[in-house]
Amino acid sequence: FLWSFREREAFIEFFEEISGGRIHYYYSRPGGLKRDVSPDFLLRLTAAVGKFLDKLHEIEELTTKNIIFQKRTKDIGILPKDRAIELGVTGPVLRASGVAEDIRRSDPFLLYKGMDFPVITREEGDCFARTEVRIEEMRASAALVKKFAVSIPEGPLMAGPFVETTPEKWPDSMSMANMLKVFSINIPAGEWFLRHESPRGEIAMHLISTGGLKPYRLRLKSPSFCNLYALSSLIPGTKIADMISILGSLDIVFGEVDR
Repeated sequence: FLWSFREREAFIEFFEEISGGRIHYYYSRPGGLKRDVSPDFLLRLTAAVGKFLDKLHEIEELTTKNIIFQKRTKDIGILPKDRAIELGVTGPVLRASGVAEDIRRSDPFLLYKGMDFPVITREEGDCFARTEVRIEEMRASAALVKKFAVSIPEGPLMAGPFVETTPEKWPDSMSMANMLKVFSINIPAGEWFLRHESPRGEIAMHLISTGGLKPYRLRLKSPSFCNLYALSSLIPGTKIADMISILGSLDIVFGEVDR
């Protein structure tokens, strides 16, 4: 676990560089991004990805190739394909049960359109399969980072009516009234549904607006909320000692679950 933290630290520093945050990044903005990256950022990121891939085999030696880890995860917490679909789980949890569903492929968006990459699946549906899927997805993600690093087009950071919210457009002294004017978004009347693939699964947003600054209805779907419900099918009949493996294999963020 802590070996993974060692490799994670290098990428957290990249997030901190572009956003100022190490855990919560707040880099995206309505209509674009917070700020541009430095000229050598993508080169340094690509080099860090290469170093990570060199170290990934060490993580595998401690997990999927470790006999103790195998005995604690194989044939434990099995989620059959039909049940996974019925429960509405997404992401690695779904793909480890044999369902080749990745929104970046089935409903591509942004630079994912036309980008070729494998959808990692396993058939066993157990804790070990969910671990294998995530490790192989690290390799697939590393390959995507290298592709994106050379294919990101030049252009403005913000689009359309959101250009005025970029920092260079702010006055030197901004009153609360002016700040609200800059950051307020006048949403036209209409209805939208958008979804995308996150590391843990599907994130979706359903927005209904009657016009003005406040939405009439906003519904957010997070992957952990749905994936956690799979415990109702995974725990019955298992040992108490296996609960840690089962819950860990779902990779839940409880901040998403709270409603």
